Amino acid sequence: MKNIIIAIILIPLFNFCLLPGASADEISDLKQDLKVMRNQVDLQAKQIKEQQKIIEVMQRKIGELDTTTEATAKAVKSAKGAIVSADKKELGKDTLVVTWSDGVQYKTEDENFKLKAGFRIQADFGWATEDADVKARLGKMIHPAEFRRARAYISGSLFKEAVYKMQLDFAGGEVGMRDIYIGLKNVPYLDLVRVGQFTEPFSLEDMTSSNHITFLERSLPYALSIHRNTGIGFNANPFDKRVTISSSAYYNADDQAIPVNNSANFATRITGLPWYEEDGAKLVHLGAAYGFRNSADEDKISFSYSSPPEIHLMPNFVDTGNFNGSYANLLGLESALIYGPFSLQSEFIQSFVDLKGTSKVGYFNGFYAYASYFLTGEHRNYNKFWGTFGSTEVIRNFSMKEWSPGAWEIAARYSYLDLCSHDVKGGALWDLTVGLNWYLNSNMKVMLNYVHAHPNGIGDADIIAVRCQVEY
Repeated sequence: MKNIIIAIILIPLFNFCLLPGASADEISDLKQDLKVMRNQVDLQAKQIKEQQKIIEVMQRKIGELDTTTEATAKAVKSAKGAIVSADKKELGKDTLVVTWSDGVQYKTEDENFKLKAGFRIQADFGWATEDADVKARLGKMIHPAEFRRARAYISGSLFKEAVYKMQLDFAGGEVGMRDIYIGLKNVPYLDLVRVGQFTEPFSLEDMTSSNHITFLERSLPYALSIHRNTGIGFNANPFDKRVTISSSAYYNADDQAIPVNNSANFATRITGLPWYEEDGAKLVHLGAAYGFRNSADEDKISFSYSSPPEIHLMPNFVDTGNFNGSYANLLGLESALIYGPFSLQSEFIQSFVDLKGTSKVGYFNGFYAYASYFLTGEHRNYNKFWGTFGSTEVIRNFSMKEWSPGAWEIAARYSYLDLCSHDVKGGALWDLTVGLNWYLNSNMKVMLNYVHAHPNGIGDADIIAVRCQVEY
């Protein structure tokens, strides 16, 4: 580099010296200038050499820095791996994980053990006006308020196959059992087998939890259904869960799940979904059920049917009292339509009771039909496993801060129950119920019902009732 610079300077100077007429003084000055320039070139060459050394040092340090950065990255990656490994070790298969899904759930990391705990509280308040004859013959409102249900439960699974549930009801001042069983899932050709106390497979309305019914109370024909008893039950869901087949053999049991006699009973229910779209937002449900029921009291061989006017705070408006009957055959037909926020539901139940000591059969029957509509766009949720309806998913939970309305539903129902047959004079009753439901969220709702009840041949009664409910 130095030689190139000198050559660039000397070539024009040499040419200048060859010019004719150049004096000795001019040549001397030129030599002096050349010496100065040579010194400057030497100085620049020295500076360039020093800069090259600095560059080499910097390049070496950059290389060392790259090596250090790579080592640091590896160290960070290794540390992250150690943290993940530590987390995995901390959340091992025996670690209990707490989650929320319509309630608090506990489970191990491998899901071999699951436990869900929850409760429901239903506080009812009512007001009634009755004709004088109704009040005189049937009685007035029993209480203006009550805790309709106050239940706590635990349920879950063991080693993914065994299931269990225990639910207690504290309403009314006494503790009663409302589902207590153990079972097995994924049994060949069956989805569930269980033993204990549970609701018998009969009636869409009966098998739908009271948390999720549209009105405060189930309809009048509910009086003819089988309800909870103690026994063994089976459930299957063939055809991609478009069909449910449920059967049970049971003993009549009291509120403590203790059989009251040794007579065996039987119930079976089959439902289907001929139309099912949009994850249940549009569907048609059809079902049929059969039940065979022995007398509730083996010694007295007695039956009895009764019902209040669809508000539990009221006395029974129809009541057969105890009558002699050996056994009963029950038939149930059910249907439902969901079309987005609009729904229809209806059932018919017939009880054929063999009247003891006669050749007669008592015919007791009832039916209901109702329509409902969500003003805020929700729809009723369908449970394909049981062929029933479940919790409503609220689109916008109620919030004062965000001015969210929650979900609002209106509904109207007509129901009828006839408990008169031959010498059994239990009376007949029809009800017209109008309801307004406000779902603050999927776990809380307020229900308002107006019931116009007409016990045949007696008079009329008008009842207004409110329920405040929380459950999970």
